[in-house]
Amino acid sequence: MSRSLSVFHSIAPSAFLAVGACLTLSAPLRADIVFTNLTSPCCGGYAVEGASFSPESIAAAFTPTSPDRLAGARVVVFQELGFGGDPNFNMSLFSDSGGAPGSLIEQFGTDLTAPATKFGGIVTATSALNPTLLAGTQYWLVLTPFDSSTEIAWEQGGVPAVFADFTTSPTGLGGWSPILPTATPQFEIDGTVPEPTAALLLATALALIAVKRRLRT
Repeated sequence: MSRSLSVFHSIAPSAFLAVGACLTLSAPLRADIVFTNLTSPCCGGYAVEGASFSPESIAAAFTPTSPDRLAGARVVVFQELGFGGDPNFNMSLFSDSGGAPGSLIEQFGTDLTAPATKFGGIVTATSALNPTLLAGTQYWLVLTPFDSSTEIAWEQGGVPAVFADFTTSPTGLGGWSPILPTATPQFEIDGTVPEPTAALLLATALALIAVKRRLRT
């Protein structure tokens, strides 16, 4: 084997890996729906309230079936008209801890405004950190009051039903209890995944490295 061909064999897998990794990181991202149970507003909702009312935060669980990066979420919420509270709330992603919300991963919606409708309207929040969501791992979308005067509701009627918890903590950091075995707050989790071409190139580079290591042994 010539020296130039030997050098090519030694650097090619690493070069493919570097190019594949760069293209994967810079590749266009494809929008993906991680979870949705959105239906038509119908049924009233679960209260999200500040401390001047009866403080309460609400959480709904979801489990990605494939790896994704969080792009954001949509929830169906409404103002509890006639109660005199503020329509402002926060939206966050929490990890799971023993079947309840655990640690805060990102608060990606702050001072959001629930619409003044009889039942619900969709409010969207966009993630800035785009944390990775692992396949088969449970996460929690959590709505908390923005301040002590928050008075909104998270619309029911979602299909399918999900695990849902509530807590009297206005920050959502502990004290969680199940609402029912399952409940129906309406929401959608949106994600992004790299386009397949760059991912395929990266997989090819990894395969070349594996072949190179086998030939050495």
